[in-house]
Amino acid sequence: MANDILNLKRFGKYLVSDLRACVSKSGITLGVAAATPAILYFFYGIFHLILLGSWGGASLACRVFFFIVVSIVICIAVPVSCYGKVTDKRSGSQFVMLPVSSFEKTASMIIICCIIAPAVFLACYGALDALICLFDPGCGATLLSFSYLKDTAMLGDIPSDYAESFSAMFNPLLYADDWISFILFFLLGAVWFKSGKVAKTILSFIAISIVMSIATTPMMMDLFRSVMATNDPSLVFERFDWMFRHLGLVDTISDTIGNIVLAVLIFFRVKTIKH
Repeated sequence: MANDILNLKRFGKYLVSDLRACVSKSGITLGVAAATPAILYFFYGIFHLILLGSWGGASLACRVFFFIVVSIVICIAVPVSCYGKVTDKRSGSQFVMLPVSSFEKTASMIIICCIIAPAVFLACYGALDALICLFDPGCGATLLSFSYLKDTAMLGDIPSDYAESFSAMFNPLLYADDWISFILFFLLGAVWFKSGKVAKTILSFIAISIVMSIATTPMMMDLFRSVMATNDPSLVFERFDWMFRHLGLVDTISDTIGNIVLAVLIFFRVKTIKH
């Protein structure tokens, strides 16, 4: 029975095959995205030369902005381009008939979209950005050093008892699971919706956010009234003392639960796809 769910040899062969198929579908997009530092440096330098008469590289703030935008594009594009066709009758029928289990198909999807593609993107993007900064010191700090996160940390109004907990939130590794959550959500949308995958996934995300906001509104309003009545903002910290002392742990647990839920939904969707 276990062999029907997961056969390591069979899964290894399928993962390699699935990876090759995904590279053929989204490799160009991933390559262009990873080359963004060079593209940005070239065009920014050209405009700087035309307008100011001298060559200049993009500032750190500009590079961070483009990195965020391109990262979002990759999180959306890779799952949709690699697995969006599984809901089509022709491609989907071939996918359903593959001699591997639904668990192996789901695991392959998650490994490629959440681990391999982001790792390749970050490695190439970061290496190219670092090379440009080495070539042109005027660019400032490299993106993946993340040294600028601590420089932008604003902890002046945070009580000293919680300063360490808030400082931990500027560790970039803490947001790896958030990135995975974003990818998994669009992967679920790619295999769930038959058309308008990106638009419907975004609308679903907005709808879920609205529902969660409505659900937490009574608690937040009660807290707001208490703060206004006593004119004591420290009540917020007193009410949620444990949470503020363990922000990293709370974030990790909540993201992990969300990721498990998304992975399970993807599995059951893959298992129940019919054409």
